[in-house]
Amino acid sequence: MGRYVSNAGVPATRTAQPAADEQQTEDFGQRIAGQARRLFDDEIGARFGRGASDLNKLSDALRGAGTRLEGSFVGPYFEQAAGHVDRVAELLKDTNSRELIEGTQRLARERPLLFLGSALALGIGVGRFLKSSSSSTSTPLLQSGGDAPTRARRSARTRNREASQTRGTEQ
Repeated sequence: MGRYVSNAGVPATRTAQPAADEQQTEDFGQRIAGQARRLFDDEIGARFGRGASDLNKLSDALRGAGTRLEGSFVGPYFEQAAGHVDRVAELLKDTNSRELIEGTQRLARERPLLFLGSALALGIGVGRFLKSSSSSTSTPLLQSGGDAPTRARRSARTRNREASQTRGTEQ
């Protein structure tokens, strides 16, 4: 390493790296960042593909419900909803993560109320879905079978039995 003389006349060590080392470090960082970006895009693309597939299943279910309700006033609404879900599924299939993020940011800037309303509706929908799916798998009364009144009677009998046992031990 070369030595430099500081302003005070005391020798100082050279701390600057040569330009070639700095360029190699920068190139390495850019390669790593590019690989991470590709991995991210691949993973997001795979998840978008699975999401699009699930949306297509939802669309088919909505169409089936619309067909069964044909002739009623709500039937056409199911068909319209299925069309909207199909368009969202196609959007997920055809766009990459960067385009989707930029589109979401553009919507948030240009139409903030629509964006916030959509985010709220999506959050409520996802929350209700998660709540319903978790309660159906973890409720022992549902696993034991029976309809709601039967389960309620069983629960009331259990409470009465426990209360009478408690009174019996107190006397």
